[in-house]
Formats: sequence, C-alpha cells, structure tokens
Amino acid sequence: MPHAIAPSGFSFNFFRDYANSNSRDMAIDGSTPAHFDVRVHGTVSYIYRVCMSIVDGGVLPITFGGISALSNGLQIRVVTFADNETVYDFLDGETIKTNTDFGFLSGVDSTIEPVAQPNDDHVPVRWTLHKATGGKPLELVTGQALRITVQDNLAAITSFGAFAQGLT
Repeated sequence: MPHAIAPSGFSFNFFRDYANSNSRDMAIDGSTPAHFDVRVHGTVSYIYRVCMSIVDGGVLPITFGGISALSNGLQIRVVTFADNETVYDFLDGETIKTNTDFGFLSGVDSTIEPVAQPNDDHVPVRWTLHKATGGKPLELVTGQALRITVQDNLAAITSFGAFAQGLT
C-alpha cells in the first residue's frame, strides 16, 4: 500500500512553551506572560505557514474565542530566545485582542465555523507568510524563534494552539 513521505527537511512544529514542560496548550492563564516558540532546527529554518486553532463556545467577531476581548492581547514576533530581544514585530506594536484581529495577518483565511461538539465553535486561522511577502518564507537563523506571547487569562477557552509549517 502506498504511503506518504514528507519531503526531506520539511518540518511541522507546534508552538511550545519551553519554560513550561514544552506545553503546546495555549489556553492558559497568561496573566504572567507565557512565550510559545517555534525555534530554529540547525542553522536556518524557513516558515511558510502558521495555522492557529481556537475551539470555544459563544465565539463572536468581537470576542477572543468565546471570552471577552483581551486586555493585553497576543504578541507575534521574531525574537532571540536567549534574551527575548525583538527582531521583528508582525503587528507593529499592536496585539491581537479579538477573533477579527487575526485578519490583520491572515486576510480572509480566518473564519468562525460551528463544530460538531454542542455549544462550541471553531476559529481556524491560516497565516501564509510566503504569500504575504511576495513568495519568500520567513527565515529564522540560529538563536531566533517565531514567538506568540499570551498576555491574558485564556484558561476558560476550550482549546487554543498554533502550528508552523516550513523547511529546516
């Protein structure tokens, strides 16, 4: 029977909280900011796409998942992970505070969809970096990470996570 083989060097990586047992669960209390990283494997990594998924009840465009709009919001940056120095801020100093705000990165590739679980909705976000940059992926070098920082209490959200696709 035929089977799929990922191309050599292709990577699929969850954003992980390396300070908290490598957790990929972003539905946490981020009142003390928590950093979720995709780090370079080897000397360089190229990120083509980031997929985020929120599952929660009561999802509206003006909420984050199904909870109120965030006070502090999510930061999305390239950083040096040793000292948290910002190399590039994808939101120009702003943050993502509502489901609608994901559109700043993903354009029309974010929606609100009902799911089979009673009372839950799904917010899938597909941020295709190489389309936004004229066909070039995001290039990370040794010591850098693509980082999502949670700065609010998201523990009431059913599920929230992010995944990067690229080459190493």
